[in-house]
Amino acid sequence: MKNLLTFSLMLTSFFIHAQNDLETCEDQKSFNNDQYIGCLNDLGNPDGFGKMTYENQDVYEGKWFNGVRDGNGVLTSANGDVYSGSWKNNMKSGKGVFVKTEDGQTFTSDGVFENNIIIEGKKVVSFEGMEIYDEIISYKSYLGTTNEEINLMLGPSNEFDVIKSLALGTEVFIISDKTINNYYHVIDMSTNEEGYVDIKYINLGDEVVINEIDQLFKSSGKSESLTSCRVNVYNNSDKTMSLKMAGSTWIFVPMGKWVINISPGIYKIIVTHPDVGPYIGRVEFIGGLNYEKEFNINKEK
Repeated sequence: MKNLLTFSLMLTSFFIHAQNDLETCEDQKSFNNDQYIGCLNDLGNPDGFGKMTYENQDVYEGKWFNGVRDGNGVLTSANGDVYSGSWKNNMKSGKGVFVKTEDGQTFTSDGVFENNIIIEGKKVVSFEGMEIYDEIISYKSYLGTTNEEINLMLGPSNEFDVIKSLALGTEVFIISDKTINNYYHVIDMSTNEEGYVDIKYINLGDEVVINEIDQLFKSSGKSESLTSCRVNVYNNSDKTMSLKMAGSTWIFVPMGKWVINISPGIYKIIVTHPDVGPYIGRVEFIGGLNYEKEFNINKEK
């Protein structure tokens, strides 16, 4: 367990060091009783790198986008809980480490988060530095169909905006069998639109099996950094393609190119396109190397 805690501290230290390379600002502004120091946009909202000290003495330091935590950041709660990792719309989303202490026990969740919930990774419970329990967290993906007309929601509840209506019998790709508020995270297979649907309106179909470590991405040469790999992705098709990895989603326009910078490691990826079934694989990016992949949808999955 000490190794895991050391890793968590190193991750936090590396994050803070990396933030030193970002543009910093010294603007100061109060939001009710919360105090902010950092970059602001033209609307006066936190945007870029900044530090917010909340009224309850929680402290967030990291990236913002138009007033919400979005990007890499560290939230240190007044009770001692610490989350270091990726954020989206004020929620833990992407790779991160969450450490919580309660009744003398330390609970460490290390992996990929979505809507504040860890969906893939490892949970460890320790007491006085000794590991007493660990659990591997993973999820499965499925095909499915709607059993009546339903709404595709922007988030996992009916309080979010409606993206569109899905007709009876619409085929969907269920990204994860781990529900949030009894909602599945899905992709409409006919349009590649992503959202959430109430589980009671979905009939589960076949599981989409993961392709274990393969050579989907080919090395394209040496990287300038041992802590970051540059991945060039080409969508050589006439329709929009999406790629999910490490809790983030990239949308590739037709005949477009995107550059992804990612830390070395082993990742689960999901590729979806309206003309073919979803592809799930596990890929490894090695430090010191860059990678590339051309997706020719008419020729391969």
